[in-house]
Amino acid sequence: MKIELVMIGNELLSGETADANAFFMAGALTEKGFRVARVLMVGDREEDIREALLGARDRAATVIVSGGLGPTSDDLTTAAAADAFGEGLVLREEIREQIRARFARGGLEMPRSNEKQAVFPAGAEIIPNSVGTAPGFFLRSGGTSGKAQDRLPGGLP
Repeated sequence: MKIELVMIGNELLSGETADANAFFMAGALTEKGFRVARVLMVGDREEDIREALLGARDRAATVIVSGGLGPTSDDLTTAAAADAFGEGLVLREEIREQIRARFARGGLEMPRSNEKQAVFPAGAEIIPNSVGTAPGFFLRSGGTSGKAQDRLPGGLP
């Protein structure tokens, strides 16, 4: 299976942050017998993210994206993915409550900006995040079926 990785963030392009995620993912996928054909880095610009997603989708069976799911204004991955896949954005109330509960366990009130992390493309399946506030999501293109966990390479969470 041909896989492409799309890594998102201005901090990666500026050299401010080393991209350890691509290194880790490429190694884990290769170890499991998958072929990582390309790793692409793009900045925090919605148009660039959308173009990267569309190009990767056209070239690879699976595209794995890292970055851009935070609560700040430069986190644009969700909106770009929704646009690229022709999906509207929807607030998932159950996810908002999970994020709110995570803050409450730490004795904090959830900042309003974190509500953004409960907004997903309408057709997305949620990938839970046990270590942070931003769940991931899975989108399919071309009518694949089955549960997201069954389709991710090597059962990756």
